[in-house]
Amino acid sequence: MAGASPYSQAMEMFKLGISVGDVAERCGISRSEAELILSLYRNSPTS
Repeated sequence: MAGASPYSQAMEMFKLGISVGDVAERCGISRSEAELILSLYRNSPTS
């Protein structure tokens, strides 16, 4: 994941089942950003 944006890193972490709080902390994004990314991931046709 080196060089990937924090948002693409977050998507990969959600695929692994990592929690919203952990994703936000590890990616350096806010919890609300992580929740939005998770929502988008869950609603995407490829998830």
